[in-house]
Amino acid sequence: MRESINRGVQLSNGNYIMKIDEHCLVSHGYDIGLIADCEEHDVIIPRRYRLSPAAWMIEEDGRAPVDYMHIDYAFQRINDKRCGLHGNIWKRKERAEILIDETPTMQGSCYFMPRKHWDEVLVELDSDLYGNFTHEAQEISCKTWFTGGRVMVNKKVFYAHWHKGKKGRNYGFSTQQYINHGKSMNEGRIFCREYWLNTKDYKYDWEWFMTKFPDMPGWGPNWRENLKRDYELEEDKLKINV
Repeated sequence: MRESINRGVQLSNGNYIMKIDEHCLVSHGYDIGLIADCEEHDVIIPRRYRLSPAAWMIEEDGRAPVDYMHIDYAFQRINDKRCGLHGNIWKRKERAEILIDETPTMQGSCYFMPRKHWDEVLVELDSDLYGNFTHEAQEISCKTWFTGGRVMVNKKVFYAHWHKGKKGRNYGFSTQQYINHGKSMNEGRIFCREYWLNTKDYKYDWEWFMTKFPDMPGWGPNWRENLKRDYELEEDKLKINV
């Protein structure tokens, strides 16, 4: 996936880049709407609805559209061996009237940015360290925030995404397909967690990020102490497994 995205950007020649999954519907005039409220180091995420694929229209199932996503606490999924920085839906009803707003992260099924931001900040998606598939959204979102850019939701524009689920995909990943450039998906997740929680390579760091989004679900005011505790628990589990 990462190499396909990188190659697509290399072949493009416009002033803006948009990556979107194939199984998505977009609103009329989405491109003009995204450009209108996009600064030079923004990554813009349209409001996300759910797609009814047979009718090719928004699925009306009573659920609200998705505007915000937060990053789960790093050890939220410690029991399933997926200790990464996973994205999750964040219901921020108190910010419902803000049409252009900041969000910590995104899903990855659709994002838009100036070509300038890709060339100067992202450069390319890193398959060597993340592997080919996992945590694309966190790689882009964290690199954008930590360099002084912004990840923004634009509620004036929408797309509808078909989330097929495990049973509806009609394909799966073999063990070998999980491994790209020497990295399994779990290794990529662990790299993502370790790098962004500890990096000092950018203008900002995780401490700043938590100040920026202090109410991000799952972290709480004692997140530093909790991380220290859970790192120790993880080390103990590894020792037992060995």
